[in-house]
Amino acid sequence: MFEFITDIILRYRFKKKLKNLKNQSKQSIKAFKSMAIIVPQEFAVSNKVFMDLSDELNISINKITVVVYSKKKKIKVNSDFKNQIFCCKKQLGISGNFPDEMIAFFEKRFDLLVNYFNEKDIFPELISLNCKSKLRIGFYKANHKINDIILGITPDETDLFINESKNYLNTFLK
Repeated sequence: MFEFITDIILRYRFKKKLKNLKNQSKQSIKAFKSMAIIVPQEFAVSNKVFMDLSDELNISINKITVVVYSKKKKIKVNSDFKNQIFCCKKQLGISGNFPDEMIAFFEKRFDLLVNYFNEKDIFPELISLNCKSKLRIGFYKANHKINDIILGITPDETDLFINESKNYLNTFLK
């Protein structure tokens, strides 16, 4: 029952945030200086993938924030990134409010947001919609409405992800 009520609240907030995203005007991007990455804890993706992407886009590792989310419980994982946040759905409570650490993250602005999940799920989608970013990239099985660039590959294809992302993202630079 608890999860059912939380899901209803999250869906309402999702629809409201999605309307706001549609009404946002896109800003021009001269260079990518900061990046946020939303990735499920369940993915066994190496941090090297994100480091390689940051190298390709000339983004300092200190300007990268990784949000690791889980539907179950919060577990910390060792990481090479200084800015890493762990969030689980159970932290939201019945009201659907994010913890303080996530609210502080939502206040930051990023040039690029990488939605590194390949599913339609309200929890990571809502995390994504709360982020302030100039450009969003994600995968084809995720909700197309939350991404500006949609890659027709899977998250397992890490080399292809880096190459495709670099190619597409460089076309947005002015």
